[in-house]
Amino acid sequence: MKKVSLEVTDHLVDYDNKVRALVFIQSFFDRGVGSGSGFVITESGLCFTCYHVVKGAKEIFVRLDDGEGHREVKPAFVQYFDEDDD
Repeated sequence: MKKVSLEVTDHLVDYDNKVRALVFIQSFFDRGVGSGSGFVITESGLCFTCYHVVKGAKEIFVRLDDGEGHREVKPAFVQYFDEDDD
């Protein structure tokens, strides 16, 4: 699996109450929409996901859940990717 790091454009709100293990990622492309999962690794909003989830996306959104049904959707952008590392 190729890996990518995303930076969520807004800092996480109340990071301690987020379920850090997983985030839902939705990517918008010229020809449709894709989705995948990832995980948050820093309080500032750095996330990791697989490269194919965001490759060529025009817009990316990350959904954060607090484990109690409250959700936040935040825009994100690709900060780093490594096509060669599988």
